[in-house]
Amino acid sequence: MTDEATGKLELLPNPCTTKPCLPGLALAVVSEDRVARFLTRNGRFYMQPTADLPSPGERVVVVGTLREQKDVDGKSFQTIELSSVKRF
Repeated sequence: MTDEATGKLELLPNPCTTKPCLPGLALAVVSEDRVARFLTRNGRFYMQPTADLPSPGERVVVVGTLREQKDVDGKSFQTIELSSVKRF
């Protein structure tokens, strides 16, 4: 199933998915109601901007597969496995 996320592209602290936690920043689409959906490719976070993505701060529409996941502490977060992205 294909989902769509609309919002501002931001670099946010990545969810902790390993022990020990490997802190860093990951790209996420943040909607107007402040829900963050972390961008993934092949299940891995986008840890820095790439040539195929707009710059952080830009408003985007991301199409992909949305997943609800849990970090090592059981806190929920969302990812979207990226199929396409466009500025708006």
